Amino acid sequence: MRGSKSKLTTVLLLALLVATGCLNFGQEDVNVQGVVNVDGLAVDFETLQVEAQGTEHKAKVTSNGTFQIVLPSPGTYTLRVANTSGIIGIPQRIALSKGKDVSGVELEVISRPPTPLTLDLENPEHTALIEKTYEPLDTEITTDPFGDTAILFGPGSTDQRPADTYDPLRFFILDYPHTEGFDLRLKSLGHADARDGNRTLTVIFGFQDMQNWWMFHLTNASTSRVAQIADGDQVDRVCYPKVEDLWIADSSKYQELRLTLEREGSEMVLNAWVDGDELTPLMDCRFPADQYTPGKIGLGGSSGSTHQSWYYKDITFDTL
Repeated sequence: MRGSKSKLTTVLLLALLVATGCLNFGQEDVNVQGVVNVDGLAVDFETLQVEAQGTEHKAKVTSNGTFQIVLPSPGTYTLRVANTSGIIGIPQRIALSKGKDVSGVELEVISRPPTPLTLDLENPEHTALIEKTYEPLDTEITTDPFGDTAILFGPGSTDQRPADTYDPLRFFILDYPHTEGFDLRLKSLGHADARDGNRTLTVIFGFQDMQNWWMFHLTNASTSRVAQIADGDQVDRVCYPKVEDLWIADSSKYQELRLTLEREGSEMVLNAWVDGDELTPLMDCRFPADQYTPGKIGLGGSSGSTHQSWYYKDITFDTL
């Protein structure tokens, strides 16, 4: 009996080590080398870094525009030049064979469109702003049920939940760093395969990394809220209006949201308006400005839901 318990303990320990990445059977680190193309832009290379999106792997760019990043192989990664004021990096996927270094990778940067901006989903300079927060996240620029171009944020699964963060949500972000105040407008449609349409919409703001951000979570139930996520957990519900039926589950039409965040003295003030021929006020939410760190904004929804999905269009963004 003692021998059986000892074997079981050993198996469980090995499983834990594999799950946490302490043991990676069959993986080898490889070097990926390349160059950053700036195409005439005035860029200080030494302010740039290359990152594998959705991972912790990153590397600085040298003064002559070259880089070398070390990644575990085999695997598929999305590389891009990390955010710097005024530019955005074009994502590029690479597939690594086990143990084989890669050279000659070329990454491009382009100028970031100025605000106010309405995303043109057929313009590569605009779609480059849509940034995955982690690799398994799936988004697509496609045609919606009415024939319009839209962003499809597909059905979720437990495989798409981000690791070591607030599990109920998954989201993508827009590549405008250090945004303090903003005015965001968008239209959202529940996917036709959803159960009568999506029931929630989440706007991420003040995004620092996968463990630190804020959210405005809108639902047709009474759990709409503004909350802070710190160190991977929801630490506070800053505002909780307990209003129902403002975000209706309906897959037959787009619903509209406007969200603003502004500093007023020592406070940050968030206002929201939803749906209708004239947008209906939802909340005036206030919280101490010293609790808020400016970051990126983004859009998302439920992580584990296999039936809820979203189309987004007419996304207009301005800084305040």
